[in-house]
Amino acid sequence: MRCGIYTPHRVYNGCKIVKRGMNQVKKFYERFCQIENILAVTCLVAMMLIVFASAVLRACGHPLNWATDIALFLTAWGTFLGADVAFRGGKLVRVDMLTNAFPEKFQKWLAAAMYVLILGFLCMLIFYGIDLSITTKMRTFQGIPGFSYTWVTIAVPISALFMSITAVRHIVANVRRALGKNADESIQEESILSLAQKEDSE
Repeated sequence: MRCGIYTPHRVYNGCKIVKRGMNQVKKFYERFCQIENILAVTCLVAMMLIVFASAVLRACGHPLNWATDIALFLTAWGTFLGADVAFRGGKLVRVDMLTNAFPEKFQKWLAAAMYVLILGFLCMLIFYGIDLSITTKMRTFQGIPGFSYTWVTIAVPISALFMSITAVRHIVANVRRALGKNADESIQEESILSLAQKEDSE
């Protein structure tokens, strides 16, 4: 029986389309994470090299006037992008001596609540970071005339936006684990698949 809008075969095809779209989004996000990781490492390594070269050349009597400004720019971006990389991998410092004493399910709900608070703080960083970037538009570096200080301060709202995406993913993951959604979804997908195969055989 293929007539009707909500036949198992149509539902299964719809699930396949949604799953294909989610896989594409997942691949795009994974590629974005790789690029972000590379940029964070590149900024920090370049900052160290510039500071080292500046110290050596200053000792030789040939200081680089722009080295401090560029190092500040690279430090800001490397630090905030690196914060998202660490946040996504669960590498930030946390105190779990008390939370480990609670049941595992309660720990998941508590972790989701903490990530909600972090998300609220990140939203504030985005709002005030954009305002700060606008107010520093006319400020320029002393060693690099014409280079606006906004290119440094805008690292705050942009990185906070990336961290907000990470926080939402953490919230969803902890809520799903607390509700046991993973097992339920796999059972539901298998039942849809079996119904569609049964319909095809008929």
